[in-house]
Amino acid sequence: MRVDADSLPVGPDSSLFADTDALIATALRHNTRLMPVLLDFHLCNPPRVIDGVQLGGRAHLMTSPQGRAALIDHVLQPLVERYANNETIAAWDVMNEPEWCLDPPRSVPFEALQTFLRMAVERVQAAARQPVTVGSAGTWRLDLVRPLGLDFYQVHWYERFGWRALEGPVAALGLDRPVILGEFSGRSARVASVLDAAQRAGYRGALVWSVLADDDQSGYPAEIGRWMRAQADTSLNRGVRRDARS
Repeated sequence: MRVDADSLPVGPDSSLFADTDALIATALRHNTRLMPVLLDFHLCNPPRVIDGVQLGGRAHLMTSPQGRAALIDHVLQPLVERYANNETIAAWDVMNEPEWCLDPPRSVPFEALQTFLRMAVERVQAAARQPVTVGSAGTWRLDLVRPLGLDFYQVHWYERFGWRALEGPVAALGLDRPVILGEFSGRSARVASVLDAAQRAGYRGALVWSVLADDDQSGYPAEIGRWMRAQADTSLNRGVRRDARS
């Protein structure tokens, strides 16, 4: 994004729309729908410069009224409005794991972060017809997103959180909208078990991290394809039995 002398956003940078157009075109070729993630908690990290580009150092965009307004007005809204009716976009994820912005060394105040998220969610909902969510890191800080009026919730899960956290019934979370498992490790040795547990718990879907990332949690094992085919076969058999009974 382009910023002014006070480090407030004044508009998207020159590559944002071009890169997003390329992403959508690629997804369309592969018959894939997207849930773009607009912001990430790394925005609140201490600043560092790599190859002349500043990473992090943007916590003031969450904490100050001027920063919140500038980011939403001049970056988020133009992007969302441009693709508001694009069929390839299934939903918008306003921010990935914002809870981590609350912890040192980021230490964004809870009320400031929640105010920003509420403003951003409301603006995206007003600008686009696709549903809007926030990617929660887990189930332990749902108080951050519960009042935001999300169209659906998503929580992330990794094995270090423990299987009890995954297997707990979604209904027990007391949320007012459907919930998906928005991220879990593709490196897990028990991918099919994760998917089965999520299905039993009441999650409406599950997304694997990640096809193209190269961190130690990323992967897309063949087991996922086998699990999906097994679900399809089960659904087909149920349909056959219903037809036979009728």
